This record gives sequence, structure tokens and C-alpha cells, in this order.
Amino acid sequence: MKSIYDLYTIRRRLMKKNALWIITAVLTAGFLGAMYSVAPAYVCSSYLISSVFMYFISVYISMNLHEKENDVFEEVLLLHTKSDTEYYLSREMLQIRMCLIYALILSFFPVIYPVIRPGYFTRAVTPNDLICGGLMIVFCGICGAETGDFFHPRFIGRKYGICGAILITVLAVCKEGLIRTFAAFKILDIITPPITDSLVLLGNTDSFDITAILLIVLHMFLFSLAVMLIKVKLLKRFGYRM
Repeated sequence: MKSIYDLYTIRRRLMKKNALWIITAVLTAGFLGAMYSVAPAYVCSSYLISSVFMYFISVYISMNLHEKENDVFEEVLLLHTKSDTEYYLSREMLQIRMCLIYALILSFFPVIYPVIRPGYFTRAVTPNDLICGGLMIVFCGICGAETGDFFHPRFIGRKYGICGAILITVLAVCKEGLIRTFAAFKILDIITPPITDSLVLLGNTDSFDITAILLIVLHMFLFSLAVMLIKVKLLKRFGYRM
């Protein structure tokens, strides 16, 4: 029987043959090049825009990963695991690992860039900026990974899955305006990831409120956990595609 680490290692090695690494690296490099091309820039807004980008790229990563899954291979892996919990956790570990790599790049780039280009930001980047901005980027990435993986082709068609992910993302981005228009749209705070809450919170300022940021991060964590648990139940309920 294989342990969770063995399963994760197998998945990680298979990922080396996937062009996903190249595509996401190019997308990230293009984003950083465009994002940090115009000076001066605000520190907090740079972090928060990067967190929204992290959400989008994580949705792409997770949907690409589950689309590449071979159901026969996955069923064999499941049969050779000690428990189905370890099998599903190894899936989560792979996609979160990929997201964390890009999250770290996006988090530390504002710290490194002023060394290359002094005076780019309107003020110096502080440890508080790195912590708050980094947390937002990491958890937006996790939200994106879980949102994308929720629309798995085992229980929803590929085309419908893509449409569903786009719909949830558009609602998440537009929910503040919708809520102001009609109070019933408040339900969107529960069923969509809070990826733009921090932008609304920031307003016209350029300083993080660490308490408010931690509350948003907690919201993201709970949303991601709920989506993951529902997704795993659905994956257990629906059989493999043959």
C-alpha cells in the first residue's frame, strides 16, 4: 500500500511531462512585466491585483490538472492506497504545491523589484506588506485551485465546467456592485470566493489593516475547505470515466 507521500511523488513526477509549467510560467512573466512597467505604483494595490491574478492562474492550473487525469490510472492509485482520504489529499497537495510556487514569486517580487528599479513604489515595502499581501496571494491561489477543481469532468461536462468556473469568477468579481444594486445578491458572499473583498477594503489608502485582512483570509480558508469537502463527496459519488 502506498502512503500519501508516495502518491504525491508519483503525481509530481508525472507533472514534469506536462506543458502546464511552461504555460503558467509564461503567463506569470507576462503579468509581472505588464504589472510593473509603469511607475510610480502603490504597494498594497500591487499585491492585491497580484492576488486576483493568482486566483485566475490557479483556476487554470487545477482545471488543466483534472482534465489530464487518466481515470484508469487514478483508479489503480486509489486501489493501492491505505485509504481514500490519502488519495484525495495527494490530489490537493499537487495543485496547491503548484499554486504556492507562483504565489511565492508574486509575493516576493515587490520586495526584490525596488532593488532593481529604485523609486518604483511610492513608499518602501514593509514586512507588514509582505505578510498581508503574501497571505492574500496564497489564499486567493488556494481559492482558485479549489474553485477550478470543483468543476471536475467526472461529474460535470468539460464545456459546462468551464462555463461554471467562468460564471462563478464573474460573480465573484462583480458581486460588490450587484449587492449595492439588490440586497438579495448578498448570498454571493457565501457562494463565491472573496477575491475582491480586500480591494474594496483598501479603497484609496495604501496600508493594510491586518485584522481585516486576517478575517478575509479566514473567509477564503473556510470557503476553500467547504468547496473541497463537497467536491470530494461528489468525486466519491460519481464513478470514473471509462
